[in-house]
Amino acid sequence: AIILFMVIVGGLTRLTGSGLSITEWQPIMGTLPPLSEAAWMDAFEKYKQIPQYAQENAGMTLEAFKNIFWWEWGHRFLGRFLGLFFLLPFIWFAATGAIQRKEWPRFVLLFVLGGLQGAIGWWMVSSGLETRVYVAPYRLAIHLGAAVILLGAMGWTALDYLRPARSGWAPRPTLGFIALIYAQIILGALVAGLHAGLIYNTWPDIDGGFIPQDAFFYAPWWHNFFENPALAQFNHRMLAYGIAIAVVPLYLSAIRQP
Repeated sequence: AIILFMVIVGGLTRLTGSGLSITEWQPIMGTLPPLSEAAWMDAFEKYKQIPQYAQENAGMTLEAFKNIFWWEWGHRFLGRFLGLFFLLPFIWFAATGAIQRKEWPRFVLLFVLGGLQGAIGWWMVSSGLETRVYVAPYRLAIHLGAAVILLGAMGWTALDYLRPARSGWAPRPTLGFIALIYAQIILGALVAGLHAGLIYNTWPDIDGGFIPQDAFFYAPWWHNFFENPALAQFNHRMLAYGIAIAVVPLYLSAIRQP
């Protein structure tokens, strides 16, 4: 539930343009927000040094800066809280035998994945501190994709304890459908990162055609899959159609099961 809440807060942080308000990554010292007017001014001055302030928020007041700061700080604080919320009970359950020794590597891996997500988050934020006014879209997609993987791994682990009788993988068609949904989430992140959602506002056509005219505007061609808003929106639309088609045989197969 905390991971899911973190994803939601991360989305709101993105929508409010707050993600670059904290220009440093201090895993320990950054736990506390600014506690004095001088500390707030120091954080604000650091924000003024990045391109987003100069090109998007020039003239912003300190109070307006605080509004975006709290979103980013809250997102990071949730990450730190999640680490403790996971680690301390694990140590207790491991010490008391509630989690068997053979299961320890799985929980250690989950903890490492959580820490890695924090590192990916800073890698994402750092891409918007020098030349960009927003973070790199592909880094945003990786950050969200890693969060979804962590959420899925936690759910899988929980089900192993809640339903110990279950065994094996899901059928291949189901796994394939899950992969399609995951790919659609990643494409959605690219659309958000590139601000591509509104560049074509007609449907089912795209500006009078099927494929955007500038879908492969950039060179080399493969850059377009990560940097071209036109192609990002097109791919997101097409995969949505593919998912709608793929769910039909999956559903028919499910209702035939005894």
